[in-house]
Amino acid sequence: MCFCEGWMVLLLIPHHCVVTARLGYYPTPVYRNKCMMATSKLSEDQIMAYLEQLENEEMSEDDIVDLGDDVTITWEEERSEDEVDQDDTGGPSYSPTTRPHVTPPPFTPVTPPPTTSHVDAVVMPSTSHSAIAETTTPVTPTGASRAEAETTSTSRDSQEFDSQDLDELAEELVPEYSLIYKLPKQTVVAGNRHVWSTKPPRPKKRKRDSANYTPGPTPATDGVIEADEIFSLFLDDLTVSRIVYFTNEFIDKVKQKFKNLRNMYDHTSTMEMKALLGVLIMSGVRRDNRISSEEMFSSDAGAGLYRAGMSERRFSYLLRCLRFDDAITRNERKKTDRLAAIRDVWDTFLSNCKNCYIPGADITIDEQLLSFRGRVVFKMYMKNKPAKYGLKNVLACDARSHYIFNAYPYLGKGSVPKTEGSTQGQFLTEKLIEGYTGAGRTITTDNWFTSLPLAMNLLQEDTHLVGTMRPKPYVLREAITSKADRLIGSSLFLHDNNVTLLSYKAKKDKNVLLLSTRHHTQTISGRKNKPEILHYYNKHKGGVDVFDQLCAKYSCSRKTRRWPVCFFMGMVNMTTVNAYVIHKEQMQKANRNPKETRVFLREMAKGLVKPWAFRRLHQNGQHASVREVIQDVYQLQRTATPSPEPPRPAAIKRCSLCMRNKDRKTKTTCYKCSKPVCHEHSSHVCNYCRD
Repeated sequence: MCFCEGWMVLLLIPHHCVVTARLGYYPTPVYRNKCMMATSKLSEDQIMAYLEQLENEEMSEDDIVDLGDDVTITWEEERSEDEVDQDDTGGPSYSPTTRPHVTPPPFTPVTPPPTTSHVDAVVMPSTSHSAIAETTTPVTPTGASRAEAETTSTSRDSQEFDSQDLDELAEELVPEYSLIYKLPKQTVVAGNRHVWSTKPPRPKKRKRDSANYTPGPTPATDGVIEADEIFSLFLDDLTVSRIVYFTNEFIDKVKQKFKNLRNMYDHTSTMEMKALLGVLIMSGVRRDNRISSEEMFSSDAGAGLYRAGMSERRFSYLLRCLRFDDAITRNERKKTDRLAAIRDVWDTFLSNCKNCYIPGADITIDEQLLSFRGRVVFKMYMKNKPAKYGLKNVLACDARSHYIFNAYPYLGKGSVPKTEGSTQGQFLTEKLIEGYTGAGRTITTDNWFTSLPLAMNLLQEDTHLVGTMRPKPYVLREAITSKADRLIGSSLFLHDNNVTLLSYKAKKDKNVLLLSTRHHTQTISGRKNKPEILHYYNKHKGGVDVFDQLCAKYSCSRKTRRWPVCFFMGMVNMTTVNAYVIHKEQMQKANRNPKETRVFLREMAKGLVKPWAFRRLHQNGQHASVREVIQDVYQLQRTATPSPEPPRPAAIKRCSLCMRNKDRKTKTTCYKCSKPVCHEHSSHVCNYCRD
């Protein structure tokens, strides 16, 4: 290796003889930028002459090393698959589809030049002429000898190239030339006797996808435009009524503790429960889900919609009393189902998700973690998730729109049935896509789900699988280990009928394994020269991750020690994301621009709270400040019509606001609540200003 003032010269004779690239570029066989090639016939004088020219800056970037008169540049067409594609040692090699061929002169070993104070040249002797001829790339003389080399090349009836043509040609040929890693044998056997072939199957005319469906919203969503109405497609009135029924049962048990507070702790209703959901959604839009309820409902910091829907005390009380099932039969149902506390609500929600949307051709299956730090037997720890601890759901969603259409909660050890020859990942994948097979869809999974038996089973049902894999007994050892002769970015393809296994060397000591029943060709493309399988996986792997991010962006989840409440708030977040997907699809069909997510969710919250807020507005005895908030939130015009005449003074009664020991009597009563009040606790308001 030679260094001289900003240049680096590398001479590698066994397979490549490279004389240089600019200092700072790695001289690997994947030649970036301009590079100059030479054969092994380089004398000491030639080497020193090149170095001297480099040092004196007499050679430009476009100059090519002079190879002498004995070198002939010819063109070698692609060899057939039957020809041996390896060097003389029998090891693996990298073969291009079309390669330039340099015929070297008779081999003469090169002696390294004497070491100087500023230049060191290292020359490794070549082992054979065939290795050089097999792996060298086109070269062109530089400087004064360029015309002589071109004359020699022309006299031997070879094709002429100038330096610019060769550089462009090298950029086209080098990626495919160096990024496909081939094994010596065409048939290899894995550890469990599974046979793989290094030869790709014959190209078949791809069948049209047997799609007998139209992806997108179903007719069940037709005519549903308003945000709160779309929300009710997923958490429908039947589900809300069920929650109200069991919540009122629990209120009956705790109401006796609050006898003196009367209406504050009465039964709830479907209208009020929807208002509670609207307040929760609005807290997610404003990022108020992590602050205290006192701060949420304060007049200076909180949103007016909160106070329009309910008081702070009522909000906290309803969250405390929220129940989703019959407490009497719960213990019996928990023996066979750990999700018994919310199972009926969960199943109804999933059924509504399936009825409202048909997923497209690409489906993603992955895990979601709902943040929860309370006590429950199936709480999970996942270090790669933002929440770390929580409740795990396995989700299936559309890779394009990120709509969730099916899910399976993980309920701890033993909750997933075990079958011989099947894994948990295989069971969950087949469970989630029930009813969606037989239509040519492609499932994208990570290494916890992907397996060869799963791929074969799905292929029988006209469904493809693409996903990363963990090292399995049926994976070839050469595909797992990182050999020194494999280049970073190289790909090893193995085939078994309609299944393709890819080993991609992403880093020095890291191989990525991917399994695909959709791709069967050894295609490398893109700016980074990655295999087609890897491009497809990177494009569709994030379906569930994006869905999880959308849920977290405007999450309404609040801190709680009760896991059913945590699970229910996760369902509300899923509902808001699915509802927005329906809204976008509807706007696209109507050739209109969809609303922003934040605006859509704010309208959803206002629509859910509105019926209950209007009922409070016309409720007898309602506080004037509450009426003003409701009128401001919904932009209602305040009328100046006079109110009815106040009632005549009643009998003398004790003031309801004074201390009892004062025993202050009065005839004046409040015109709203009709309670007796003295002059100290009352004020005079004209009839036009009462409302």
